[in-house]
Amino acid sequence: EKYKDARKYIRFPTGSCSSLLASHILEKRPELLKDPVVSFFLRASILIDTKLFSDAGKTTPFDIEMCGKLLPISSATLRLSSDCVDDAYLYTILRRARLDTDGMST
Repeated sequence: EKYKDARKYIRFPTGSCSSLLASHILEKRPELLKDPVVSFFLRASILIDTKLFSDAGKTTPFDIEMCGKLLPISSATLRLSSDCVDDAYLYTILRRARLDTDGMST
């Protein structure tokens, strides 16, 4: 009953579910983005999902828009170095970390 007015389905083409989540948070609960970690990880997942917007079959203008809206929130509050604000640099770090299996058992 608590969520009886919620939409059951969201049908909107996007390259990252995090873009939809970011949009919903910005619209309904923007105070959640005061936590810089939330905005940073939403932005990071959009970059990974869309391969830094290079996947033309997946990336949408909406993904780019949402990542752009998250950038000033995450970078200002985390006081990130200028390197981490750069999407390409951040994507490189994230991709390298995602592929690093050192220390994991097989």
